[in-house]
Amino acid sequence: MTKNDFSGKRILVIGDVMLDKYVYGDTLRLSAEASVPIILYQKTEYRLGGAANVAANIKALGGNPLLVGLAGDDDGGAQLNSLLKNSGIQATILDSKRQTTLKTRIIANRQQIARIDDEDTSRLPADVVQALIRHLTTSVADVSAIIISDYAKGIIVNRRILSAVTYGRNSNIPLFIDPKVSNGALYECVDIYAITPNSREAEGLVPDSRGIDSLGRGLLDRYKCNHAVITRGDQGISVFSSDKYSHTYIPATARDVFDVSGAGDTVIAALALGTVSGMSIVAAAQFANAAAGVVVGKHGTAMATIEEVLASGYKFPGGTMCGTP
Repeated sequence: MTKNDFSGKRILVIGDVMLDKYVYGDTLRLSAEASVPIILYQKTEYRLGGAANVAANIKALGGNPLLVGLAGDDDGGAQLNSLLKNSGIQATILDSKRQTTLKTRIIANRQQIARIDDEDTSRLPADVVQALIRHLTTSVADVSAIIISDYAKGIIVNRRILSAVTYGRNSNIPLFIDPKVSNGALYECVDIYAITPNSREAEGLVPDSRGIDSLGRGLLDRYKCNHAVITRGDQGISVFSSDKYSHTYIPATARDVFDVSGAGDTVIAALALGTVSGMSIVAAAQFANAAAGVVVGKHGTAMATIEEVLASGYKFPGGTMCGTP
């Protein structure tokens, strides 16, 4: 198969758009001024982060993402828009009246030694909120699925924006949410198809849980969602479904783990693509697990292609793109 098998699947991604900056160098000694390494600079790279990385993963897998987000009228915003354009991602990036969220990672001798976050999570101005709502209102109906990528940077905390996403869509359009604990209460009255926290986020969303089964049941009970898909790092993925509280465990597939940055973005992108292509939630999660296994074998925020996923040993159910409904 080719990545064009997902080409008809248009997925709306709304959330916190970020720019990831990687500064590479070598270190041979500690500074005489303090017990810190001296970095001999080599190069700088920029990559799409947050919701933009979710869109990039959909695009890399052959889908058709529609990204809606915010960025500043600054150098970071210009770099972000340039990356989106070069990636062929259809995006509406509005001026947020504040700086572009920037994560700078310092990499020395192939290891991340520091991360610097430069962000503004202050309340959005009313005109920006209105502009976002207008764009979302015209976008939610003409898509196969919707993904909310919440990094707690200021977009999803607005209930009017969330309402524009969740209540403007047709009931048959599945909603996938990658949540942040601080915004957990917002999603309690939303019709969610699948929520995809990592283990630590799940524990924050269901603080009284005891063990992975309790976590899964707690998420299903709190959010009344069809499925809870918990990403568990090197332990793989656990899929919980509201039908009899079933739990399916999917072991991790990665042979080499260099960097888990953005692996959750890959999971939700592949999970949504698989679901709207006819896979069951378990089959879609197996596909997402395989894609994430490819991504963590790369350095930095990265994407997986269909070719890479198949080369890793993954096989689509029935030997075709679509799984068993």
